[in-house]
Amino acid sequence: MHVDEGLRLPGPAHDLWLRTRDVVKQGLEAVGGEDVEYRIGGGTILAARWRHRTSFDVDVNLESGVPLRRLDDPRNAWFKRKFGALGGRPHFNPQLNLYSIDFGEQEIELWSHSPLIAAGHRPERVAGRDEVLLSTAQILRGKLERGHAKLSRDVYDVVKAGEFDPRSLEIAVNTVPHHLLGNIALDWYAGRAEIAAQARHGLAGAVDPDERVRFRYLGDKGSDTILKARYRRLRVRTDDGGIVVETETESGNRRRMVIRPEEAEREFEAQGVNGHLREKGPGATAVREYAVHLCGQGAGGALVFQEKSDEPTHWRTGTDSLNLPLLASAGPDRTADGPAGTERTKAAWDW
Repeated sequence: MHVDEGLRLPGPAHDLWLRTRDVVKQGLEAVGGEDVEYRIGGGTILAARWRHRTSFDVDVNLESGVPLRRLDDPRNAWFKRKFGALGGRPHFNPQLNLYSIDFGEQEIELWSHSPLIAAGHRPERVAGRDEVLLSTAQILRGKLERGHAKLSRDVYDVVKAGEFDPRSLEIAVNTVPHHLLGNIALDWYAGRAEIAAQARHGLAGAVDPDERVRFRYLGDKGSDTILKARYRRLRVRTDDGGIVVETETESGNRRRMVIRPEEAEREFEAQGVNGHLREKGPGATAVREYAVHLCGQGAGGALVFQEKSDEPTHWRTGTDSLNLPLLASAGPDRTADGPAGTERTKAAWDW
C-alpha cells in the first residue's frame, strides 16, 4: 500500500529530522503545553520545495514567549539525555530565546520568535507526518531581515526565489521598507567578493557543479533581484463584493489578487499588504478596514488606496483625503452614484 510521505527534506536534514522529531515535540510540549504550535522553516524548507540545493540543518519556529530556557531545568533533564544519546549537544541563548542542538556539521534550532509576516504558514505532510511549515514568503522575509550579514546561502536562496517563486519573493521584499531594502542591495553589491568567497567555501558542495561558476556574480544578482521585485505601483479597490489588490514591480511583473472581506485580516498579512502599507499614508489597518466597509456597503469599483513609486497618490476622497493629486486615469471615471467618500475607477492597468 502506498503511503503519502509528502514533502521530503534534503538528504542530511531529512535524516536528522527523522531521528529527532519525537524528542523535539516532547520537549516543546513540556515547556509550552500540549497545544504549543511549532513551524518548520529556514532554507531547508526552501530546498525541499525547489530542490535547488542540499541542506543540513532544521529550523523550528515558535511564537514569542515560549520559555525555552525551561528545557535546561532539572525536571527536563531527560531532554538533554535523549539528545546526548543521539549525538547532540544542546545550548541555550537567553538573548535570542534560542535553543540549539549541535550535531557537528548539523544543527537543530528552536527559536521562540514570531515570524515577521505573521500569517501564511499552513499544515503540510513532511516525511509521513503532518507538520506546520512557514510559507516561502515568511522564510524569505527572515533572510532579508539579516541581509546585512551577507550570508551566501541567503543570497543564493533569494536569487533562486526569483526563478522558482517570484510571487513569494515580491511579498517578502515589499514588507521591507524600500530605503532599508536599498541598503541591503547596496551591501550585497559592495560585498560581492566576500559573498563569492563564502559561497565557494560553504555552498560548493550543496549545489550542482554548473551553479558554482556563477558564484562570483551572486552578490550582483542578489542585489538586482530584490531591487527589481520592489513595487512600482500598488492599488487597492473593491469589485463585485471583493477587495482587489493590484501590484506592478520594477521589473514589470503585474499581479492581481482578489480577497474576500471575511478573509481580509489574514490575507492582507499573508500577502504582505499589511507589511507594505503599515507605515504609509493612512496605514494598513485603515486601508483594510475601509475596503471591508465598502464591500459591506456594496460599493463595487471604488478606489480605496493607490501609490506610485512608493508614494501614496490616493486615499478615499473628500475630508478623509490625503489631499494628494489623483492620477489622470482616475479623473474621467468619477461618478456621483457611489457611496460617500468613494470614486469609481477603471479596472484596467492605465495608471
